[in-house]
This record gives sequence, structure tokens and C-alpha cells, in this order.
Amino acid sequence: MDGTYQVSPADKRQAILEAAQHVFAESGFHTSTMDAVADAAGVAKGTIYLYFKSKNELLTDLMDDRTNKLTQMLVEGVETASDVHGKLKALIAAHFDFYAREREFMLLLSRQLGLLSPELAARVVQGTTFLTNMTQSIIEEGVSLGVVSRDFDPVRLTYALLGMVHAVAYQWLASGMRAEVADVADQVYMLFASGVLHTEAQ
Repeated sequence: MDGTYQVSPADKRQAILEAAQHVFAESGFHTSTMDAVADAAGVAKGTIYLYFKSKNELLTDLMDDRTNKLTQMLVEGVETASDVHGKLKALIAAHFDFYAREREFMLLLSRQLGLLSPELAARVVQGTTFLTNMTQSIIEEGVSLGVVSRDFDPVRLTYALLGMVHAVAYQWLASGMRAEVADVADQVYMLFASGVLHTEAQ
């Protein structure tokens, strides 16, 4: 052994993804080049094509990688909860933890989403299907147990909750994340669980 550390293909691929995220976030997806990504990753310009055939494939794989991370965080959080309240808290907390850990990616996504090709935009929507189904399943479980009101349609409640989570998360992101992760997640949970009106609106 000569003591030389050999970078595995998986590590090199991950390094390229991280570099692509940074370059796309800094320069914008459409104006970035594969050469710039290769330079940022510290690999030869031809090497990047051994892992990714095009810039679109790079962005697609980056989105898939981050979606898988969020999915893993959601599953781990929900599986440790013992009841519907805990599952909803874990679901919300995992989102804000993800935004905090993947700030650069979420900023990239928020800036580029409207500029993506229909195929890539559809990929983003496709990646949220698991999340939507998981949320609806928890809400339906709550309805069946009498924890969630039967007065509301579970599908509408699902989209109301996820819409609130993402809207608050993006505002928190844009504000520079000045509030603590746990505090923001707790406020969203309490808003969904209890509402804000003390008396019925007249």
C-alpha cells in the first residue's frame, strides 16, 4: 500500500452532484456549463461525462438525490412516532430540517422551477407524490381514529397542510432562516392543529 487514497466512483459522482448544485445556484441552470461543473468538482472535463451525459441529466439526478434524502428523513421521523399527533409533528419537522440542511438546493429549486423544461418540472411533481400520499395516509388515519375532524375532506386537508409547510418554509428560507428550525416547525404544527381564531368569525 502506498497510502494513496482512491476516490470511489460513488464518491466522485456525489462530488460532481454537489459541485453542480453550487454552480447552478450561483450562475443559474441555463447559463451554467458542464465545464464549470467539472472545474468546481475538481475533475477532468471529460470525466464528468462518464457519470452524466448532459446538464439536464445532472439536474435530474440532483433532484432525485435530494428527493430521496427528504423521503428518508420523512420515513424515519414518522416511523418513530407513536400516534397521529406525533406523525404530523415529525412530518412537519422533517421538512424544515431538510430545508435547513439543503438550503442551497432549495434556493436553486425556488429560482429555477419556472424555467425548467416540462420534463424536469414534471419530475419535481413526480417526486412529491410519495410525500403527498404519506401525508394523506396520516390524515386519514387521524380521521378513522377520531383525532382529525370528519368535517373536512382528507385530500383538501393534505394539500392545505403541505401548502402551508412549503409557503412558510420558503419565506423562512428567503428571510435567511433567522428563526430556529424547531420553533418554525412547532408554529406550523400548532397552526394546523389548533388554528388561530379564538372565536367563530362573524
